[in-house]
Amino acid sequence: MKSVLEKMDRSSDDVPSLMPFIRVIGDLTSFEDWQLQEMLDLGVLKRLHRLISLRKQPLLVTSACWIFSNLYAGTKPQVLQCVQSPVFDEILALVLDEEIRKSREVWEKISWTALNAIQSSLEHDYYDIAFKPHVIRCLAFILNANTSEPMIDSAISSALYLCQFYQDNFNLSYSLDPTNIYAQFFYSNCATAIQVASQRSHHARALINNFFGPPES
Repeated sequence: MKSVLEKMDRSSDDVPSLMPFIRVIGDLTSFEDWQLQEMLDLGVLKRLHRLISLRKQPLLVTSACWIFSNLYAGTKPQVLQCVQSPVFDEILALVLDEEIRKSREVWEKISWTALNAIQSSLEHDYYDIAFKPHVIRCLAFILNANTSEPMIDSAISSALYLCQFYQDNFNLSYSLDPTNIYAQFFYSNCATAIQVASQRSHHARALINNFFGPPES
């Protein structure tokens, strides 16, 4: 593993030079948790950050997202290591990037990586991402995007997790606690988007009804 990463460091930043190493790393991160940890210990996240920063090379970016997705499928400490890294912040920023959005296929691959990382973090009860404004912006953008129902549903599910977190920790219901800027940011960005998205997806409406209860007659 170490030799592959070192050879990758010495390669140029073009697709033909990097792709053989990316395929090997991606395959290695598809195995056991101990192998994922070895890759993390060897600094694979630093290498992924380099790949994702090459925004003009969509294949490198989406390949880096594939490897990142394998990494956060591991144990809770591995998930936390991933979402606490600059790679996660960069992926969130890419979801909002106008140039990236020009390619629907690339944008959707990146967005799924972001959504699944958010969901994995929340399912492991790591709520520090609730204080990352880019997380909320990312969810709000996807909720308002012209994209597939499964992606909308995934964004709604994560948004409702966050809504529950704010309610449990800041005594919020439909009223807004002005002392909590994160909850305020969430409601101003996501509340309307959730309601709009629910009009496009039966499953989304079911999620909202399950969370808030059925609408009053």
